[in-house]
Amino acid sequence: MTSSAKEPRLTIPTITTSQSTPQTPREQRKKKILFKCALTNTISDVLTNRDGWAQTQGDDWQFFWVTREWMTTCYDKHKFSEKQLICHFRNDFELTRKDFLIKNYKKARKVKEKSGVDVSQEFNFIPSSYVLPTEYHLFVEEFRKYPTDTIWIMKPVAGAQGKGIFLFRKLKHVQEWKKKDSTGSEALPYVVQSYISNPYLVGGKKFDVRIYVLVTSFRPMNAWVHREGFARFSHSRYSTDSVDDAFVHLTNVAVAKTAADYDPERGLKWSLPKLFRFFKSMHGQSKVSKTMNELAKVIIESLKSVQNLIIQDSHCFELYGYDILFDENLKPWLLEVNASPSLTASSQEDFELKYRVLNHMIDVLDVEKKLLGNENEIGGFDILVRNNKPVEICKVPRHTQPFFGAQFNLRLASRMQRILLLTFLLIPLHSTTTHTTESYFDSSEEAPNVLLNHLDGIDEEDLQEVNDTQPPFVPGSSKRLTEYLLSKHNLNAPPDGLLYVEYELELVHILGIDELKQTMTVLIYVDEHWIDPSLTWDPALFGGITKTWVPLDKIWVPDIIVFNMLAHEDLLSAVRAPARIYSNGTVVASHPAVHTVSCEINIRHFPLDDQRCAIEIASWAYGHEKIRLHAHTDHSLEHYKRNEEWHLLNLNVTEEKYEHEGIEVSEVKFEISVKRRPLFYMVTLTFPSYIMCAISVVGLFARFSTTGEREERFTLGVTAILTMAVLSLVVSEKVPHSSTHVPLLVAYFLFNMVIVSIAAMTTGIVMKVHRLGRYGDEPHEFWMKLFFLRPIFRNSNRRTYRMNPEEPTQVILVSETRNGGELQTKKTSELNGTAVKEVLLSSRLEALEEYIRKMVHRCETIKWELDEIDAAENIESVRRRSTNGYVRISERLDIVFMFFFLSTVTIPVVVLFYLS
Repeated sequence: MTSSAKEPRLTIPTITTSQSTPQTPREQRKKKILFKCALTNTISDVLTNRDGWAQTQGDDWQFFWVTREWMTTCYDKHKFSEKQLICHFRNDFELTRKDFLIKNYKKARKVKEKSGVDVSQEFNFIPSSYVLPTEYHLFVEEFRKYPTDTIWIMKPVAGAQGKGIFLFRKLKHVQEWKKKDSTGSEALPYVVQSYISNPYLVGGKKFDVRIYVLVTSFRPMNAWVHREGFARFSHSRYSTDSVDDAFVHLTNVAVAKTAADYDPERGLKWSLPKLFRFFKSMHGQSKVSKTMNELAKVIIESLKSVQNLIIQDSHCFELYGYDILFDENLKPWLLEVNASPSLTASSQEDFELKYRVLNHMIDVLDVEKKLLGNENEIGGFDILVRNNKPVEICKVPRHTQPFFGAQFNLRLASRMQRILLLTFLLIPLHSTTTHTTESYFDSSEEAPNVLLNHLDGIDEEDLQEVNDTQPPFVPGSSKRLTEYLLSKHNLNAPPDGLLYVEYELELVHILGIDELKQTMTVLIYVDEHWIDPSLTWDPALFGGITKTWVPLDKIWVPDIIVFNMLAHEDLLSAVRAPARIYSNGTVVASHPAVHTVSCEINIRHFPLDDQRCAIEIASWAYGHEKIRLHAHTDHSLEHYKRNEEWHLLNLNVTEEKYEHEGIEVSEVKFEISVKRRPLFYMVTLTFPSYIMCAISVVGLFARFSTTGEREERFTLGVTAILTMAVLSLVVSEKVPHSSTHVPLLVAYFLFNMVIVSIAAMTTGIVMKVHRLGRYGDEPHEFWMKLFFLRPIFRNSNRRTYRMNPEEPTQVILVSETRNGGELQTKKTSELNGTAVKEVLLSSRLEALEEYIRKMVHRCETIKWELDEIDAAENIESVRRRSTNGYVRISERLDIVFMFFFLSTVTIPVVVLFYLS
């Protein structure tokens, strides 16, 4: 719009306020409310036209509508009187900046999850979001989990009017945000979110809803919600075919105005009551009531997520503009929260709406002190939260039904617009028919002049033209600013009042854990944020500089240390490490360091042990009433690098109080939980120990021989025991010399020593049983049955020879069994192979000599046969020993004990490997 364009002529609406009886001019002068207003839009009109209010230029005001610049430069210096009110909280950016909103939402979500709440159902009103570039690697991991056609949306953290927003499907497109502008400075941070690709459509168009929420106090929380609001529709019908068309996906009026076919007479906005009447007609009362409840929960939970972070001041209040998107299931999603949403009107209807909201807001604030304090509705505002408790049911006389504060039953405005709901649905985009009278008005947010551009569809010439309009830096401004800050700052004087220090510890690497000294050494990055009012400046006086750097030794720094620190190495000690200072007095001190802290090492389950080491952060001299620490964990593990010996389980952060030398200090404790990787100990100690025990057991009970005493088995057992003792000494040098617990690995070695010792003693019992069998003794039948053995009956052949009385030339071989078998005989061949003549004692003497010679030869033959018989008997004796009952029992004992002791030494090592 050019400067010659006609501005709409706005008429002050007639508003019924909470005033009861008219006052005389004298009473009005006596009770006049003085105000100041830094803006010249709707709020100025509201304040000027209120009865009994008058504008002042001095410091005797009671109500001041300030700007963001006043909050950063003058708030900390101003001394408020009892009745003064301003329109902002000191750090309302915790809720209104997109990156801080996501950070606090994630933190609250973790707290809910730890308390057992199903966050996917009960605390899920912001899409999956990441802040770039700090969470870029986390986003890449999340991106790869989604289908390839998933749509993501990028938003600048401090953007407005749809500037800088773009959609993408491929990861390479996100690199656009990394591009530098023409001045060479880095692009501002962005927020990337999973795009809600199934929004609720009205007439085929996407829309979001603006709801006004007034917070008068955070501790305790008191919040009000206004019944009036509006829904903003996109310019074109919704489709996911193209992600580059801003007219399809964005509902900002500033974006729609750039369309070639833009028609300001078309109604791209609906009032909030009209929208909910449409919902009710399409889905019924029960569905709409459920949506109301969910919408109220979104507002309440978002306020609770920052309740403990916002600096509470009874002189402050805040009017927030909530932007809500409904999906096709009427589930509300929070897009962003705006501080002091756009108060500049672009049409009569826009002016009347904002005039009513602001006028009712002042009624709620009760500057005139006319209210009782227990009202449930004031003007168009309904109570939502009172003293930290959601309001359940508030009876309102002029309404036929009760409305629910906590359930957020947005009632219809008193002025009922008589419009056909289906008119918006049935009129196509190209139609030239007259549209509804619901006016199209601009609701652009008030925001700082941030250089943000659409990354798609803008050429370098346009970008250069916009950059040329930015004011250049004035030479010498940085030097003048540094001299100015150091001249008014005293490095020995802390800031006045209570100081909140935001402390963030980023764990980079676990360098090691010394079990003997019971210490942990870690590499960390430390970020400390605090606000020092003596380091503020007006950027307009120093060439537009909003950030500078000053050495830490030139400014006051809180004495925050690690209480349980044993050694410390500041990696920037040789460098004049600067602190970043912003124009609002925010000081950011960052540095890397190597800390060695004391830990209580628990060696009971070594090497399958978990260890917990805490890094205790606190101020040494300043008590809780002066310095309070708040922990930030958004980037605690962003640059963490894994350790080969220790696996990081989690990093828990707690805020508590600690009494130190009679001083109660604010403490932040970062507890690092790690688990040892036991593979090294299992391979180098446990497995060799098992192999030695298994070989010893096999050697003690193996059946190599049934003769001899087998004394070498005892030698093998003693060798194995000595090996276990040496291994246990190796482990004892690794762990602390504790008398309360025995390490699991040492207990395993002791167990193996005991098992091998028992196995060696058991071998002596087996040898005793075996020796009884060698002497030819037989066990009782009971022992044979006990070991499931049956007796073996042996056939013992005893050979005897005698002359055949009938045939003197032959001998008979007699074989007789010992078990009572029958007598068996067998004829043998002739002894000499020739016929022996019958010789009688009375025969001739010459024949006697021949007979004697024959008999001698026969005796020699019999002797040879008897030697053969003795050899057979020796073989039979050996066979008889092997079938002896005691020998067989000893064999059975060897097998049983071998399997028993092998199982005994195998089961523990299998369990250890499984647990590792």
